[in-house]
Amino acid sequence: MGFSYLKKIMANYNQTDITGTEYQRCFSVVINNALNQTPEIIFKEEKVFNLSSGRMSIGCGYCAKTYDENASFPILDLDTDMPIGETITDKKLYQILYSLYIKTANERDQG
Repeated sequence: MGFSYLKKIMANYNQTDITGTEYQRCFSVVINNALNQTPEIIFKEEKVFNLSSGRMSIGCGYCAKTYDENASFPILDLDTDMPIGETITDKKLYQILYSLYIKTANERDQG
């Protein structure tokens, strides 16, 4: 008994044709900032399926960016994905995130 035999006895149940669209997106951002290690940002991704029967998503992978204080990247417009003519360094991004963390932690501690 090979795979082709199992395929025949384990046929798809209740198969229907569907229409829709699919796209990939980042659904979670994880910042690893462990002591004595180079910081890293991990972008967890999912595929989203907009189907005639509804929307669903499945995890599909990740990409990661290791901190490099001299690296920079263009800032994109949220609506068009086009560069807005400005860049930011990894160092500035981490400075912004650190500032947001300190503000958020202080608000938590005071309230």
